[in-house]
Formats: sequence, structure tokens, C-alpha cells
Amino acid sequence: MTHSPGPSPIRIRGARQHNLVGVDLDIPRDRLVVITGVSGSGKSSLAFDTLFREGQRRFLETLSSYARQFLGDLRQPEVDSIEGLAPAIAVDQKSVPRGSRSTVGTLTEVTDHLRILYARAGTAYCPACDEPVVASTPEAVTQEILDTHEGEAVQIGAPMIRSRKGHHRAVFEDLRKRGFVRVRVDGTIHRLEEVPELGRYQLHDIEVIVDRLRPKADNLARLRESVQQAIDLGGGDLLLIAGDEVRLLSTLRTCPSCGGEVPPLEPRLFSFNSSVGACPGCSGHGERREASERSVVADRNLTIREGALAVTRSKGGALLFPRADFDFLDKVAEAHGFDLDTAWKDLGTSARRVILRGANANKRFEDKSSWSGKKSSGSVVWQRQWRGVIPALNRAQAKGTRRKMVDRFLSVQPCGDCEGARIAPAPRAVRVGGVRMPELTGLPVERLPAALKALDLTDREKRIGRDVLSEIQRRLTFLLQVGLGYLSLDRAADTLSGGEAQRIRLAAQLGAGLRGVLYVLDEPSIGLHSRDHEKLLEALRGLRDMGNSVVVVEHDEATLRAADWVVDVGPGAGRHGGQIVAQGPPAHVAKADTPTGRLLRGESVSPVRTTRREGNGQFLRLRGARAFNLKGVDLTLALGTLTAITGVSGSGKSTLIQRTLRPALERHLGLEGPDPGEHDSLEGQEVIDDLVVVDASPIGRTPRSNPATYTKVLTGIRDLFASLPEARLRGYSKSHFSFNVEGGRCEACLGAGAKQVELQFLAPVTVPCDECGGRRFQEQLLDVTYKGHSIADVLALPAEDALELFDGHNMIMRPLRLMVEVGLGYLTLGQPSTTISGGEAQRLKLVSHLSKRPRGQVLYLLDEPTTGLHHDDVGRLEGALQRLVDGGHTVVVIEHNLDLVTAADRVLDLGPEGGAAGGEVVAEGTPEEIEACPDSFTGAALRELREQREGKKQRKARARRAKKRAGQDYIEVRGARTHNLTGVDVDLPRGKMTVISGPSGSGKSSLALDTIHAEGRRRFVESLSTYARQFLGLRDRPPFDSIEGLGPSVAVEAAAGGSHPRSTIATSTELHDQLRVLYARAGIFRCPEHGQKLTPRDAAGVTRSILKDCSELSQPKGWLVAPITDQLPDPEKRAESLEARRAQWTAAGFLRLLADGVELRLDGDLDAMIQAEQVDLVVDRVAFGSSSRARIADGVEQASTLAHGRVSVLIKGGERLEYSTRGACTQCGFQLASPMEPRHFSFNTVVGACGDCHGLGARPVCDVNLLVADWDQSVFDGALAEPFPRYLVRGKGFHEHLIKEVARVHRIDLAKPLSKLTRKQRDLVLHGLGAKAEYTVQITKNWKSADFEQQFRAQWTGLCGQIDRWSVRSEDPAWRERLEGVMVEHTCPTCQGERLSPAARAVTVGQKRLPEVLALDVDRALGFVQKLRIPGAREAVLGPIQRELLARLGMLQQVGLGYLTLDRSTGTLSGGEARRVRLSAALGSELVGVLYVLDEPTVGLHPEDVERLVGALHRLRDRGNTLLVVEHDAAVMAAADWIVDMGPGAGEYGGQLVASGPPAKVARSKRGSTGKLLRGEIDLAAEVAALELPLGACDGEQPPPVRLLGAQQFNLQGVDLEVHYGRMLGLLGPSGAGKSTLAVECLVPALRGEDPKGRWEKIENTDGNTRAVLVDATPIGRSPHSVPATYAGVLPGLRELFARTPDARRQGFTQSYFSFNSSRGRCPACDGRGSSLVEMQFLADIWLVCEECEGKRYCPEVLEVRWRGMTIAEVLALSVDKAAEIFEHQPPIHAPLVSLQQVGLGYLRLDQASTTLSGGEAQRLKLASELLKAEKGSRSILILDEPSTGLAASDLVHLARALRRLVLLGNGVVLVEHQTDLLLLCDDLVELGPGGGAKGGRVIATGTPREICDNAASVTGPYLRPSTSHMALSSPNQPLAEGTGGRVKKKAGPKKGTARKAAPGRSKA
Repeated sequence: MTHSPGPSPIRIRGARQHNLVGVDLDIPRDRLVVITGVSGSGKSSLAFDTLFREGQRRFLETLSSYARQFLGDLRQPEVDSIEGLAPAIAVDQKSVPRGSRSTVGTLTEVTDHLRILYARAGTAYCPACDEPVVASTPEAVTQEILDTHEGEAVQIGAPMIRSRKGHHRAVFEDLRKRGFVRVRVDGTIHRLEEVPELGRYQLHDIEVIVDRLRPKADNLARLRESVQQAIDLGGGDLLLIAGDEVRLLSTLRTCPSCGGEVPPLEPRLFSFNSSVGACPGCSGHGERREASERSVVADRNLTIREGALAVTRSKGGALLFPRADFDFLDKVAEAHGFDLDTAWKDLGTSARRVILRGANANKRFEDKSSWSGKKSSGSVVWQRQWRGVIPALNRAQAKGTRRKMVDRFLSVQPCGDCEGARIAPAPRAVRVGGVRMPELTGLPVERLPAALKALDLTDREKRIGRDVLSEIQRRLTFLLQVGLGYLSLDRAADTLSGGEAQRIRLAAQLGAGLRGVLYVLDEPSIGLHSRDHEKLLEALRGLRDMGNSVVVVEHDEATLRAADWVVDVGPGAGRHGGQIVAQGPPAHVAKADTPTGRLLRGESVSPVRTTRREGNGQFLRLRGARAFNLKGVDLTLALGTLTAITGVSGSGKSTLIQRTLRPALERHLGLEGPDPGEHDSLEGQEVIDDLVVVDASPIGRTPRSNPATYTKVLTGIRDLFASLPEARLRGYSKSHFSFNVEGGRCEACLGAGAKQVELQFLAPVTVPCDECGGRRFQEQLLDVTYKGHSIADVLALPAEDALELFDGHNMIMRPLRLMVEVGLGYLTLGQPSTTISGGEAQRLKLVSHLSKRPRGQVLYLLDEPTTGLHHDDVGRLEGALQRLVDGGHTVVVIEHNLDLVTAADRVLDLGPEGGAAGGEVVAEGTPEEIEACPDSFTGAALRELREQREGKKQRKARARRAKKRAGQDYIEVRGARTHNLTGVDVDLPRGKMTVISGPSGSGKSSLALDTIHAEGRRRFVESLSTYARQFLGLRDRPPFDSIEGLGPSVAVEAAAGGSHPRSTIATSTELHDQLRVLYARAGIFRCPEHGQKLTPRDAAGVTRSILKDCSELSQPKGWLVAPITDQLPDPEKRAESLEARRAQWTAAGFLRLLADGVELRLDGDLDAMIQAEQVDLVVDRVAFGSSSRARIADGVEQASTLAHGRVSVLIKGGERLEYSTRGACTQCGFQLASPMEPRHFSFNTVVGACGDCHGLGARPVCDVNLLVADWDQSVFDGALAEPFPRYLVRGKGFHEHLIKEVARVHRIDLAKPLSKLTRKQRDLVLHGLGAKAEYTVQITKNWKSADFEQQFRAQWTGLCGQIDRWSVRSEDPAWRERLEGVMVEHTCPTCQGERLSPAARAVTVGQKRLPEVLALDVDRALGFVQKLRIPGAREAVLGPIQRELLARLGMLQQVGLGYLTLDRSTGTLSGGEARRVRLSAALGSELVGVLYVLDEPTVGLHPEDVERLVGALHRLRDRGNTLLVVEHDAAVMAAADWIVDMGPGAGEYGGQLVASGPPAKVARSKRGSTGKLLRGEIDLAAEVAALELPLGACDGEQPPPVRLLGAQQFNLQGVDLEVHYGRMLGLLGPSGAGKSTLAVECLVPALRGEDPKGRWEKIENTDGNTRAVLVDATPIGRSPHSVPATYAGVLPGLRELFARTPDARRQGFTQSYFSFNSSRGRCPACDGRGSSLVEMQFLADIWLVCEECEGKRYCPEVLEVRWRGMTIAEVLALSVDKAAEIFEHQPPIHAPLVSLQQVGLGYLRLDQASTTLSGGEAQRLKLASELLKAEKGSRSILILDEPSTGLAASDLVHLARALRRLVLLGNGVVLVEHQTDLLLLCDDLVELGPGGGAKGGRVIATGTPREICDNAASVTGPYLRPSTSHMALSSPNQPLAEGTGGRVKKKAGPKKGTARKAAPGRSKA
């Protein structure tokens, strides 16, 4: 079939999932596609198990392995290939939670947004007093007192005691001691010494008077101090007394009237699913289960004596609750003027109250009881109180006694505390805009938008609520769009109909606004009325028109006709299906000779019934049903008919039948169930003998349940097999033919036929059982056959074949025939019930009931039985239902399928609408009468159906089909406000590669990552289940107005790779995770010492091995023994043990032992066995032939039990054979303590790591050269490094005595210097070599008053060994640090650096152990995985893992990292290598329609690697994805389709869209720096050439160059390096060549004086004054307290300047007052931050300007101090440029400002938080600091690793000028760089290479940039040439030296490469 023009289709090749038979199919993308076919044909296998599973798997593969292990089944489906697949989202009814705690609001997350709104913007009110409660600050309280009582006499007090009894003498005494004078007691003020005696048992209030004063504005210090003291004493509260006015002021959320506290407003407080927020009365359910008149009164028409009360005893005559007989009740009734013989409905209100609630507590009534037993008899009479029925039930419920019985008499009532609001009193009282949250959640959705708009919000509430309310309105819009406006947010999810639940899920997807997604829907028309169907189709079209592919599994005729493309699967079901029988537009499929084709042609129509049953004359009447939206509905069911209940979705059908009629009948029949919905009465129920509910719930929860067991057909089959002659001969009963019972089932899999293999983060894999091959039964049982079929063969048969096989066996045939008749003939008898769909389960239940022969009148209730049925199957179902009715029963169906409605005898149509507008009977009668009703939507649908089928009405052709949809070609971002973005509007083309560029800090990452990617990922993650989302870290919603056209997003960010020693290439790429699973599930377990396979086997398996090994022997006779040597003690202690063992063995029936092969009788002399090396207990003497198989198997079983799994065979006169049933090594007995799991192969877990090095592969070992400080001293006189002598050889302690004893025993003179001892003596003292096993040490100490003696035995491990022991045991960080000072890392001797435990190291796959595989480089590992072949069932485990390994290794190879070994530590990677490792995962994706966001992917990449990267990006784009690349590299920009230029500056000067369009268009832009770069107008050489320095700025002789010799860290091969002062050296070369290793890992530590430790040989021309500075892009601060003014040293000068002002001196303010980091001067409300953070949970957090200081950071009195009219806050708000101008004559301030200007940071505000600075800005701040030091004459060597990271071309100008200035000031500068323009500015270049990893580490070229260009050996030279046109032949230094006009004259430095001759084997620079 030819596809319409558009994007390339989804190509499926070789789909074999379930019954699909190698399906090849092309599905058009961006279309509405319906997959249909008969039930069981393979529709869901294709749509869900193939398309959806693979689409979601591919996207979730981009997540972490930790998250993926919680996300369910991520197995790859059985398919050869799928191309063009987008991330997939499933929309089905299963994905909607139906718990009682879920509501419409929680499902749509509108309630979650309201919780945020009320928690962050709400005003708390006291629940009791309804007065506002507002938290405040001490400063606000101070200001309020000043505003209201300035100049008035006031008293400030602090509450000490509130309404507490007692004398409180201790309180008064404490206050007196603290210096207070007055207190206020019970409203009266007293002096402390005059307080009267308080009544001990009276409640008292006590407040201490802190101060009496008159507040004045010009002297606030006293008022502030008093307020603060009162608040501290009063716990946040303060008492203000002004004349007769007394007010309680609070800084807490405390009610000023009643003092009640309100908890902090947090989102969880407004959640009824939180213990904090839930109503305590109902635990957040909104209702309570309790006794009521409705639940207690069973029948209002009966009298109490006749059983009107449900608590009446079944035999009558008494009540169960409370226990009372009717004689007693007669007395109660007589006393209150009524009797027990009046119908309940006629009893008065007071009489009912007495019966239900009890009589007056003071009244007693005579009661009597008698008993008669074997031992005693008697009677008692007493006066008893009548408490009533309901209190008795409540007491029983509270006690928990007779719970099941009590529950029958309880009903669900709205909670009286919260009135159904579910939340606690405190959150219920909170208001936003004057409205409480329950008031909003109780409104219908259609009224909510107007209610939200009507909220009267303050400015603060508007600021907080802006994004929250916008998101709520957006979600409500889509609920309205799918026709759910009648629902309220507090509607419980378990009360929703199927159609409502489905549309809620659809609304969420419409609201997500995703594009490029594959949506897969499972029968969305389920539960939808024909009237509602058009809304569903509109929603599906809406998803499609957004640019998504919509695949629907559906049978509905209207949906088929509305589709763009139809795929018909068939031709039959089960094995007869699984093929594509037709595909194409509906008109094309209509031509096919298939059931679907006939349906579309109108040929597949059931004949219309001409007669309707009237019933059997009996009726079941339900009157006055009022549950939920029902409005007093009366239901009359004619028994003996088929009745259909119809109506639009939400009209009340399920409420009427499932929630009212069904529970009422269950209660009548004595069945347990929920309370029926509110109704008046149920009549006619006495004629109903049974109630059968047939729904779509599963028929079983485990794979052991199947159609054969559920329909009881297996019972007849087992009886038949047990009666067969072979079975009787072998003694097999029917139980042997059950796979659930011991005897006949396979014990290896316990009859399951398969074993589940857990794959940790991958989905579990089910593999056939190795023993039975998946057949479930023991091998011998399968010899019994019926007509050639064993019991396993029968279970594998489809029902239709089994029906033919068992022809003549009526008991078996009856259920099988019914299965075929209802369309389930394709199901196999043994198919696990967990794989059966809801529709199939419903029909199986129907089969189960049809196969019975019920007696009496049965009422069948079916809820949408046509679910999942094709039109042809509906006819079969109808026939089955008609048969039930013909049998005299009654069938009620809730149904929308018009064919089944037409077949009904009676129809009850509810409506007219859903929700509150429904719940009424619209029409009632025969289908013809319903059709004639003009007000019935069902009638209209029946009329339309009849007219269509009679040909009177043509089917509507959808006009939309012909209309061309204008696809959205852009991602449209509107109003982006993240960080510094200023409401950015931008359009980004989809399917293209867009580069976002601009100056550092201009907002590029804020737009790309923090807005677009964050929102794309958030929307997709929101579409997943709530369970999955908790592991995926749902991001906050960024602030923006709208983003349209956005698809699922994957980010490749610039985060640094892990440098932890436990992080390796394999762990960071998850290759190790895959390998761990591979080795755990497919590995061959071996003995670590002997390499023997450890394979657990049962007795039968060992028997087979024994017979096989003995088959070649001529006389295979001998002993079968249990080796017990290891169970016996040593020979010297063995005799006593043997006597006890002999008695045990003899009692067990054993007769013989073998001692070293000699047979001994147990009743004889056992002396020979005492000294024997090998002892065996003889289990049997046997000839090892096949005839003895059973005997050998029994012996193996016994031997295994006796010897812990070991079994031995001694051949007479021959060899000894060893076996094991537990997988033990037969040589040493080693066996695995537990089954090996993936975690056992991880060196990051306790169970997997080597026990000695804890998985690090190395451990610190004491280095004798570090421990010994002076070899010419003795150990007692200073040989050892401090502080260890006092711990090891001094202090008269344990170690000193031990070493002296060792010296005495070995005759060593410890007084000699260590150098004078012999080598043997030194080895003993230092390392313990040659020491004895133990030494006995005697310690004697004498004191004046006591003598002390101690003796101990100890080992001597040497002084170094003791250091090692301390290191292992120490937990004190300080002590460990000291120990590490004398220790070095050595390869772990236990694991030899392989990190894993012995057991894990021994396992092999493909003849390689895991450490051997991890030691391979990527190229060789790829070859190893490709060659892996694991036969048998293990292939199911290996397949997906092998494919995953190949894909991940292939991508590492593709990005040029094939040389890296898998065990390489990520901390040793270069920047380029680390970036490419992260890139490889994203670039390996096979998804389409995804938005990939890459943050500076060229960082650390050589120009050659950049070309390779651009090619990979283009391939990713050409596959159908959108790329968004934040980048400055000119080569990437040139390769882009679209460029977005942000700017024009950075920080507050950026955040705007400067230019957008193709590169040619952006190049014409005159505003931004990107346009200049593209036009070639930025010339770094020219900018640097213009640099001038003052004369004399760099006078003096330059120091000699620093020489680093023999660098050999990692891959460096003895490299030498010279660094000259006053010159700039560039290190270049391919990624991974060793540049960063040379500069950062060798040069920096060498300059800082670190010990080489083998990293380099030596460094020359350095001294203690040599200063090394590493300048990188790490943040300069972690909090808003760090600002440029603090980092650059501007603030100290400002503080000093302000502290000298007259205002400051007058108030006594020192410099500390002018620091916002000091508590003296900062604003106490915001702690000097200037703003407060409002956390919005899943929305973006909001920083609100501090209301106290208005963002100025300081307290008011500090801001009163001014310098030249400016406060300190106003100065800090200046830009660097403006401040430099103002403070020109203040050198301490001006100098650092000038340095900031020199590095291009003049635009920064002095108070800008460092957390908002970009990496480039942070780097330049550090450079400014170094420039300032250089200006003062300090010389340094600066090392910069990739300084161009994150810098635009305009930023590079500032960087280059700063670097050149540092050079001119005499500093040495070393650059590790790939940016060619920067490299061209260097004086000297050193190139490492020629490749990366082992192929690098050598110097391949040195010289000036021009010399490198001309060097044929250079890899980088060709990339430098195009840029050399603008540079002179000489280095950039030379033109500067030749110039005049004040430029510094420079001396030519020596050329590199001539300074010294390289040593042999070295690579010289």
C-alpha cells in the first residue's frame, strides 16, 4: 500500500512477539492509525508489546541505570528491527490509579498545584477563631509598635505561663535572679517582690515586663533590644500594653486571640495523603465507616420483632448488638410508649432514637438470664441500662472484636469533622484571595476557571501564583476539551466510570503538549457512549495534529472510519492470527475479505430480533436510588429477560447497578460487600437465589492459574489420565497429573515450567526450566499418553483442538465447547492467567457459569462485556447471554455497544448528560421504544445505526481527512524568564540543528537547558506512572508563558565526569552494569583455587554423571561414600568424637567406613581411622550400571545429606571420583555461600569487593622510606618520623615492650642506628620478616602503693606492619591523615588489583573472567562481545545484554575512544575524553522525534575530533531528531542549520534574543558578537597587539626557566617541559594525548613542592617562592553571600571607607557593620541575602525581594550611613565600570576594579551573586585577582586547562588580553587548549600525540605556531594554517617588542628544543 507524502514511516521488520509470525509492516508517522482484528489475533502484541515497549525502552535507556531498575519491563521485544520509532507513551485504563485516596484533582495534578499555591501564597487563619495568623520578624514588630504608639508610654512583656495551674514560685524566683522587676499576673501588674500567693489549682497567665518606654524614631536601639528580648523569652510572642489596650504580637503563626498555633504552611499540609495534612477524624478519606440508621435498619416495612433491624439474630428473638432478647426490649419499649410489633416506618422519632441511640442513662430495666450445664445451672436477674444498637456497634468496632460481623452493620458516612474535605482544620482555614482550598476543589471543573480568575490576590500572591494559576488553567482547559467539565476535583477516582478515567488520561496527554511522540491507546472507546465518541475522536485528532503518531487498538466502527490508516491483524485468533491481512486507508481495507472489511462494507450485521421477552411475571424493583448523581431513580427489572442499562458517560449506570443494586442484593443474600448506595427500598429480592457478577477482573494472580484450572476442565482431564492403564500400572493417582502438587510435577521449577532470572536494572527474563524443558512434569509421568498426547501436550493445546481430542468425554467437552462458542477457542489450556486480557477473563467467567447447571433464579450482572471484542465476537457473546436467559435466568448488562443493546429485551436509558446533569431515567422500554424517544441520545444512536444499515443514510465522510494539516515546524518559546532571560520569544526549527551562541553569561544555557530541555523532559516524565516518576527526578516547571511543538528531550550536559577512585569507564558508561548481569546470569562459576566448575545438580543429575563416568569401566563396582574428613577434629582429638559419631551412624543404619580406602566395620576397632587422612562413610556397595540407577540415586541423596552436598565414588581397585549436588569443588570443598547475583560482581558493594582493598584495587601500605626519617639514628633516638616514635617505641606501652622482647629473642641491639643493623635484622624490625608466630611479653611495673604484672602473647608484624594495621582499623580522620603521611598506594596483593572477591573473580564467560574483560580496551572488548556464543536457554538471557554491550561499545569506538581500557579511572580522563564518554550514550540512540540538547560538546575536543562530532550530530539530525547545541566553536556554527544569538551582553545586560536564523542571516546582524565572528571581524592578534603597559611595569631580569624532567604519569612517556617567565606556552594535541596530565597532574604539584612519587623525575629552577596558580572555571562561591565585591577584594576597602564616615563614627559602627555577612549590620529578615526563597516544589522556585530591607541586604541603621550621598547598598548596586569612575581616587578600591575591567567584567554589578556567574565569568574573576597581584610585582606560573571553555569570541578577546598582560608583567603562562586562535597567540607550542591513550604521551612537535604549522609530524598543524593569514611570521611577542609609544621592550627568549638534550627514552619539549 502506498503511503501519503510525509515523514518516513515506522518500519517494523520481523516482529515475532507472542503469536506474531515475522510481521513486516510500515506504519505512517504523524497519522491516526487503528490496529484492529478479531480478539486474540495479535493486535496488542503488535501495538503494545512491540511498538510501545520498544519506543519507551529506547527513551528510558537515556536515564540512569538506578532509575531504570524501578521502571518495570524494559526487555527488547522479539523483533528484528524497528526504524523511525519515537518515544512512546501508553494511554490505557490500567494507568489510572483507582484507590480511595486518588481523586480527579490528584490524577490531573491540579490539586498538587493548588497545594503549592496555598502553601506559598496562602494566609493562615485560626481554625477556631477564624482570624488571620501571620508570621512576622522582630523588625516588623518593632516597626508596628513605632507606627501605632510613637511617643506614647508602652510596656513590653513576654508571656511566660499560659493557662497553667500551680504556684509558679520557681518562675518568679528565676525572673528575679535574671534582673526583672515587674510581672503581669492574671491581668494585673505587680512588682516581683509583691506578687500574691497564687492558687495552686487555678489556671494562671503570667507575663514578665521586659521594658517600659516611649518609642521614638530617632532612638530605635532600645526598642529593638526590648522587642528581641521579649520575643526570645516568649518563644516568639510579645505582649504590648499601651494604657488599657493589651495586644499579643507574634513572630510565629499563632492566633492572637486564642493563642492556638498553626503549623508552617508547607505543601504536604494540604495533602490528605500526608499524615500531617490529613483530617484526623477520617485519616484523609473524607468519610468514615460507622453505624447509622441506614446501615442498621434492614427493612423499614417490618417490625422489630419481625426483623426490621439488621442486627437481629438469624433465629430471631434477640439482637446481636447489644446482646438483648425481645423480652427485655419489650420492657424498654413499654417504658417509652411504643411496642415491638409496629412497623419501623410507623415508629415515632423518639422511639427510633431509643432503639438506636439508647435510653436515659439513669434508667434501668430488669433483665434475666439462666443457664443449665453439666456442672451447674442457675439464673440471674439484674437491672440493666439500655445503651442502644449504634453505641454497641461503635464499641465493638473500637475494640476490634468480631470485626467481620460488625462490618456487616456499618455504613460509609461523610466525615463529620472535615465534611468530606479530607484535610485537617489548619489547612482548611488557609485562604488565598479570601477563598479556602476545599471551596475550589468542590467546584465542577467547568466553574473553576472563572472562580480562579475571580480571586482577589495581593501583589505578593500574584507574583507567587502567576505560574501556578497559569498551569492550573491550562490543565482545566483540556479537561473541558474532553467533556469532563461536570466532574469536581474532589471526586474519588474509584467512583469514575471507565470512560471518564480514560478521558482524564487523554486530557493529561493533550495538556502535555508534546510533539513527535508515539501514543499507543488500548480501546479508548471503552465505556464511551456513541454521543461521547465524537469528543474522543476530536481528542485523538488533536494529538495527531500536534505532530504525534497515534496508534489505537480498537474494534469500534466509528473509530475505524475516522482513522487515517487501518491495520487489520488476523485472519483468526491465536495461532490462526498474527498476520497482516489488510492495511491502508479505511476505504482500502473495506475491500478486503476479512471480518473488518465486511464490517466496513456493512455486511457483517447480526439479524434484528423480531420478538422481545416479557419475562416470567416476576420483578425486581429498586426504588429511590440517590447515590452520587442519581436523582431518586426507580429501577424495575423484569426477571427472565436480557436488560441493557445505557446512557452517556457519567450518567449513573455503574452507580445504579454496581454501587446500589449489586451491594443491596449481596446484603440480602448474606454475602460480604460494600454498603449499597442510598436508596429507599429493594423489592422482589426474595425470588433471587444467586447473584453472579461477571467483570473484567483477572481470573488469577499467578501463572499457575490458567483456563484449564479456572473452567475446571483440568479436573476431568486428570481423572481421565489417572484411569489410563499405564497410569494404573505405575500407581499414579489424579494428583500426579497436577503441576501444583508434589509427586508428578517437576521439582526443579515446582511445576512452573520456567524460572525467572532477575537482571537487576533490566527486566527479569523467564527461561524454560533446565530439567523439564518447560513441560512442568517429571519425565516419567509424560510416558502416560492419551491418543499420543501426554498431560503436558494437552495443556499446550488450544481449546478448539482439545475439543476434538476429547470427543466423547462430556465432562471435558462441555467447558471446551463453550470456550469455542464465546470466541476463546484459540486460548491454550495452560496459558497463564496473568497473560489473559480483561475481555478474555470476562468471557472465561461466563464459560465457567454457563458450564454449571444453576438451580433457581440467578441474576447475572455484566459491566461492558463487549470490551475487547471484535464485531464478530460480539455475536458469539450475545448468543451465550441469550442462552442464559432462555435457561430461565436474568441478565443485566451495562453496555454501549449498539448491537448488544439492540439484542436486549428491555433497555433503561439514563441521562440526559453526565455528572450533576445526569442521574435520571430518560427512557425505558424495548430497543424500539428507546429508538423512538426524541430525548434519548441512545435512541438517536440506534436510529442512526438502523438508517445506515438499511442504506437510508450515507455514512459521513470526514471533511478533515481531505484538509491538509499545517504541521508545526517550529518549537515556539514565548516569555521565557529563567534566570536572566527577559521574557524571550524565539522559534527553533524542528528536525534541524540549531546552535545557541552568545557571550558568556548571556543566557544560552538558561534557554536551552534550564527552559526548553527541562520542560521537554518534565512533560514526558509526567506522562509516565506516578510510581515511575518518583525515581526520575521530576524537574521544576521553568518560568515561561508557553512552549509549543516541544518533544521529549534528552540532554548531554557539561557536568564533569566522576573523579572518584571507584568510577571507571565501565561504571560511568554502565558497561560494568551490563557485564555484571551477564556474568551473574550466564557465567560459569568456578572454584577460585582450582578452577573447577561449580554446578549444583540434583540426585538424578549426579547419578547420570556417575553412570556416564563408569560406563567405560570393565568392572564398575565399588563404594558410594560420603566424605566426612572435614567434619572430624584433628587426629589427636578424634578418638572421643568417633565414639559419639559411631553410635549415631549405627543408629541410622550405616555399617562401614573407609579409612584411606580401607574398609572398616563400624562395630569393629577404629584405631586405624584415628590417624587416617581421608575418612568416608560408606553409603552403599554397588555395581555402577544402568540397572542400579534407582539404587545409586538413593545413595547419592543420602551421601549428599551427610557430606553437605559432596558425593564420592571409589572404584574397586581403581580411581576415586568426586561429585557435588550443591556446586562444591570436589578438590577443596569450596562452594558458593549463596547464588551469585549482579551485586556480587560489583567492587562497589560489600559482597562483591575484595575484602582487603574494599574494591579499590590498591591499598595504602607503609613506606619504610617515609617512616624512617634518619637511618643513622636508632629506633629509640630519632630514626622514625614524628609523631610515631611515641606510639611505637616510647611511652612504656604495649608496642615498646613487644619490640624489646623481639629484640631480646633475636639478639638485636636496638641502640644501634638502623643503618648499622644487618639487612636481616632491619627486615625483622621494620617488616616482621623472619618473626616467630608469637612472642610472650612480661610487663612489670612498681609504684609506691602497688606492684603491677602483666603477661600477653602477640604477633610481630614489624613497625611498618603496625602502621598498616592502624590504617585498617582507624576511624578517626585526623589519625588516618597522619598515617597516610607515611603510606603509599600499592596494588592489593590479595586481588592483584582486580578489585573483586575471589568468587566473582573466578567466574568465566567466553573463557574470560570479568577482570580480564575489564582490562581490555574498547576495541578488543567489542571483539570479545561479538564472539560470545552461549548455547541453550541462556541465549534468552544473553541476547539483550549482548546487544546492549555491542551498542555501547560501538558508540565509544565511534567517538574515537577505542583505545581506552574499561577499567580506566574516570579521574584520569582528559576533558575531551570525559566529554566524549558522556556523548557516546546519547549519540547511540535510535530514536526519532527527540529533542537533543547538548551543552558545549566541543569542550576538550581536538579540531579533528570536532569534525567527527559534527558528522555524528548530522547523522542524529538526519534520523529525524531536533538538535539544540549551546556552542561557540566556529566549525559547529558553520555546520548548523540555524543559529540563535543571545546577548547582547552578560548577566543583567544579556538574556535577550539578539538574532535568529540561518548562519548567513545571523552573520548580517550588527548587534551581537556572533555576527562579528561569522563575518570574520574578530581578530585576537590585532586586539592583543594593541595592548600597552606603563613604562617600567616589568623591569628586572627574568628568572631562569622552570624545567620539569621525566614526566611519566599515566600515558606520559618521560616528557620534559620548559616553562619561561614572560612567555606563554601552549600545550596541544589530540584528545587523550596527555596534555592535562602533564600540566595539572605533574607540573602543578611539582611547582608546589609535592613528592614526585614516580610521577616525574625532578623539577629544576624552583624554590619555595615559586608560585603556581591553577585557573579553572569552577564556581567562586556556593551561596548568594559571595559576590564580585568580596572575591575581587573591593568590599574591604568599601567597608573601611564607610567606617571612617562621620555618621558611622557617631553611631560607633566599625567595619564589620558594613558586611552583609556579619550579624551586626545585615538585615535580620533575609540574613543579608536581599531576598528570600519561596520553594515551589515541582514549579520553579521564586526569589522574592526581602520586604524588610527591600533587597538592600543591610539593616536600616546601617543604611543611614552615607558616603558622598550614597549608602553601602547603593554602592554595591553599581556596575564595575561605574564604581571605577566614582572611586578613581581611592586606590584600595580602584585597583581591583581596574583589574576587573581589564578582563572584560566591567558590566558586572558588585553585589551580583556568584551563583549566577557563568564558568567563563568565574574564570576571568580569578584572572583579575592574579592581574592585581602581578601589578604589585608578584610573579607566578599560571596553568589554565581549557580556558576557552564556555567563552564566545568576544569573551576570548578579554581572556587573550588578560593572558598577554600577565605575560608582559613577567609571569609564565601555560595553556592546555584546542582553540586555534588562542594557540596562535602563544609564544611557544608543545604538541603531544600522535594519538590518545597508549598511542599518545610523547612530544611530537615543538616550536612557534608557524613552526608547528610547517611540521609534518604535527597532527594539529593543518588546523592552524587557515588561521595564520592574519599573523606575522614571528611570534606575537616580537611585534610588541618592536613597537614604540610606551610598549614594553622585551628580550627574545631562547627557542624551545635547544635548552638541553633529552635523556634517553624521554620525550622532550
